[in-house]
Amino acid sequence: TSLGAVAVGGLIVAGLLLSLVVTAVMGVLRDGGFSISQRGTDLVVRRGLTTTRTATVPLRRVQRVTIHRRWLHARSGFASVTVHSAGGGGGSADGGASAQLDRSLTVPLMPEADVETLVRRLLGVTTLPPLSGHPPAARRRAVFGAMFGAGMASLPAVGASIAFRQPTWLAAVPLFLAVAAWSGLRSYTWMASGHDGRAVSMRTGMIGSKVEVSPLRKTQGSRVTSTILQRRRDLASVQVHVAGPAGGLTIVDVADDVARQLCREVLAEA
Repeated sequence: TSLGAVAVGGLIVAGLLLSLVVTAVMGVLRDGGFSISQRGTDLVVRRGLTTTRTATVPLRRVQRVTIHRRWLHARSGFASVTVHSAGGGGGSADGGASAQLDRSLTVPLMPEADVETLVRRLLGVTTLPPLSGHPPAARRRAVFGAMFGAGMASLPAVGASIAFRQPTWLAAVPLFLAVAAWSGLRSYTWMASGHDGRAVSMRTGMIGSKVEVSPLRKTQGSRVTSTILQRRRDLASVQVHVAGPAGGLTIVDVADDVARQLCREVLAEA
């Protein structure tokens, strides 16, 4: 109770710096010596400094690939790639105990220039589908949705300010709503999707971005949904399902005709 504000702030900064150091050390121990290779029809990943782990994913079971471009990594020219598989559950690819089948594998850092080559090889496609932005009506929905959520979250603060007669607390509500509107606008800026008859992809994000790609030949089906508010603006959402625990892709607020065309292509391949 005798610590001042400066001392408390210093302790918080020191705790944050210590957590960053611990995270970095754990990351080096976990991913040190990382290598990715192809052994026959399997993808093999080895990693670890103190304990070496080998994980295997059959390429024929790769259902979806996720590309993470986090803000700090993207500024340095790097990205991470996660491979989602329909397999898993244990076993050994080479007859030994060091390898196990895994449902997802992550390449922690790789040069941005090599990402597309790796993804195309993993999915067995020659090109990745180009991404197109969503209609302007989706921007209004993204901003309104973020502000509505922020408004609902600020209701307890409004009630507390009235109960405790602290009107100055209400000054934070407009700032909170402004930040929510900015986050919704940023989300719309990153929102994009595309399909070219061979694969479907979508991009989401706010500060960084995440791109998910799945070959159409791996899809199990699709579903188009359109709420009352979406129908008023000729928008729809489409879910593309893939096998196994990899889940699927949910593309939100695309043009209604684009969603139904994608659904027809998925149906033809499935």
